[in-house]
Amino acid sequence: VAIDNPDDYDARANIMWAGMMAHNNSCGVGRSQDWNSHNIEHELSALYDCAHGAGLAVTFPAYISYVTKMALAGIKGDDSSVWEKRLKRLVMWASRVWGVIPDGMSDEEVIAEGVRRYKCFLKRIGMPLTLEEVGGSEADIDKLAETGCYGDGRGVYMYGFVKLSVDDVKAVLLDMRKMSKQELDIEILDDIAGGAQVEINNTIKNNTKPVKVGPVIVIGM
Repeated sequence: VAIDNPDDYDARANIMWAGMMAHNNSCGVGRSQDWNSHNIEHELSALYDCAHGAGLAVTFPAYISYVTKMALAGIKGDDSSVWEKRLKRLVMWASRVWGVIPDGMSDEEVIAEGVRRYKCFLKRIGMPLTLEEVGGSEADIDKLAETGCYGDGRGVYMYGFVKLSVDDVKAVLLDMRKMSKQELDIEILDDIAGGAQVEINNTIKNNTKPVKVGPVIVIGM
């Protein structure tokens, strides 16, 4: 809304409010916080001098997609209950933020549609969507992953929502390289990127009625 109408005071104020809430730790009080996507992105900014937000636009969709794969594999193992909770958190993200209605869809499908809508929004506001768009190269992936996992006193892993090894980070980075033609050519969803409000499924846990959200929202997952 603010991009389409820069003079819309309420829209700009809402962005400032969301940014403040995202960075003053209010959403993280009493919660385990996840900064893995940020840690991966820091390596992009360090090597390619891209803005942090632009790097996150490339990183976060790939990170969500990879963590989904980890969770789907994890629920088949000994820690199935832990991974099931993680998977449901991702479903919550897709449903509450991007208005995906879970009815008749698998968890994997719900999350994938959430990622797709997120990419729609990023494309709508002119953000980069691939590693190449922030100046990156596949030739740097090994360096980026190793520096991310071993730098900044981390040792071997990145810790957050999930524990990421060097190979895990490489897989996330590889997913940033390019997008399919279908993804690049997707039409922008009017209900999300165009600014219209979305009626979200009223069966989402802890909601007593449908929740309306705009194209910019910050939630504590």
